[in-house]
Amino acid sequence: MKKLFAILIAILLTAAIWAQIPEKLSYQAVIRNSSDALVINRQVGMQISILQGSASGTAVYTETQAPSTNANGLVSIEIGGGTVVSGNFSAIDWANGPYFIKTETDPNGGTGYTITGTSQLLSVPYALYAKTSGDAFSGDYNDLVNVPTMVTKPENIYQVRLMSADEDYIDFGTFEGFTNNSDWSVIERVMMPAGTGSGGGGWHFFRGKAWQDKEGDIAINIRTIGLHAWIRKDGWRDIIYNTSLEEMTWYVLCLQYDATSKVLELYLDGQLVGQLTGVFPQDDSGNTNKMLWGGQDVDPSRGEGDLYAEASIIYASQHWLQRKLTPEEIRGYDGTFKPEPALFFAAEINAASVTDDTGNGHDGTNGNTPEFVSGLVVQGSETNEPVFISGVTNYGEIVTDIMAAGTALFMNSAGKYEKADAGSVSTMPCVALALETGTGSKQVLLQGYIRNDSWNFIPGAPVYISPTAGTLTQTIPSETGQQVQIVGYASKANTVYFNPNLMLIEIK
Repeated sequence: MKKLFAILIAILLTAAIWAQIPEKLSYQAVIRNSSDALVINRQVGMQISILQGSASGTAVYTETQAPSTNANGLVSIEIGGGTVVSGNFSAIDWANGPYFIKTETDPNGGTGYTITGTSQLLSVPYALYAKTSGDAFSGDYNDLVNVPTMVTKPENIYQVRLMSADEDYIDFGTFEGFTNNSDWSVIERVMMPAGTGSGGGGWHFFRGKAWQDKEGDIAINIRTIGLHAWIRKDGWRDIIYNTSLEEMTWYVLCLQYDATSKVLELYLDGQLVGQLTGVFPQDDSGNTNKMLWGGQDVDPSRGEGDLYAEASIIYASQHWLQRKLTPEEIRGYDGTFKPEPALFFAAEINAASVTDDTGNGHDGTNGNTPEFVSGLVVQGSETNEPVFISGVTNYGEIVTDIMAAGTALFMNSAGKYEKADAGSVSTMPCVALALETGTGSKQVLLQGYIRNDSWNFIPGAPVYISPTAGTLTQTIPSETGQQVQIVGYASKANTVYFNPNLMLIEIK
């Protein structure tokens, strides 16, 4: 018998759905004769068998075909589409492998097979496997096991505003055992209220009493001239970062500690802006000081009352973890963390309170008049109802003034957001929708549903970017030079599912 010269090139599934009959496998091979010369532009005879168990196993299916090679000696066939000799291709139990493909070839186009080859089918076609496998998915999500716990987005996203002039504060009680001689991190999203950032500022969160400092106390100060962070270890140790910051602009701040390298790090909007070396681990096992937003306890002997407001600040989120964060976690912080053992405190801002979403019991007690406001508001709505969103969001720097939630945005060469405008390719494509007004670090929607009561779209119809900057439309741009981009569809008259197609079509 002549030696093997059939070379397997690829096996690809052509049956995309289970019910497709007949199911087939695409098979390609380069045919060479016994002299190793290509057999080109010639009809050849082939017999194909599916062997079970081994290269010499039982043939569960056999068929014949008579394809022609091309100028490169390549032959292409679909197994399952030939003349059946034995077996039933549709009845093969692909879960009961392994399986091998045996090909026998007659270069002269007959049935005198002189070229033989056998190759293991290493990757069983998924659709064929699933058709006969006991592990096949029914298509019903409820039939799955070990599914993740789905996080439900609240209809309202709240912020809490604390003003020092009103003596506003929230008391979270004792935070003993946080630093615990180990790594730790605190990350938050905060804003300076208008007219407050250029004054004295203050420790907008403070773990400790003003006159009873203990090891492991932590504080951060944000002002229009920069950041100042402290940690209490053998006296106060601090990091100062001088920069220009804006009032009424969201910033993500992170202070974290590496117990091995003894380094304290300060981050602003995902970027490392300062660090302090030689900070030894903090043993706070006996530190019963409280953690407070917008204020701090005062030693009664000072005669200044039990608590005073230290700073004006607006919170959107805050998390304390007994581990370091990765650079990706810091850069991608969206105000949420999945439950994990290292999560010590997770602020859940509600309509009238702040609770600890970790279940560790650090729920806040309101002092005086903290103001809880909806974080996202429809501009121009008669009822001023909140925007309801669900999907993928992030924070980005917006450099053009945003007047309404749902404004279409493109990203410029500096990585910042501006209003998208279908009138020019230079202001396209749209990649996000604004979820907050104003400029600076703002929340944006990358994919998902957004509601705005000022919209009046036709449900089910596509949504495009308008030549009017920042605006969504259901009218296709039609003038020369304008760009056509579909960014989603209207699910209701006032709701859009945003899922931008980044391909642009220019009108000529």
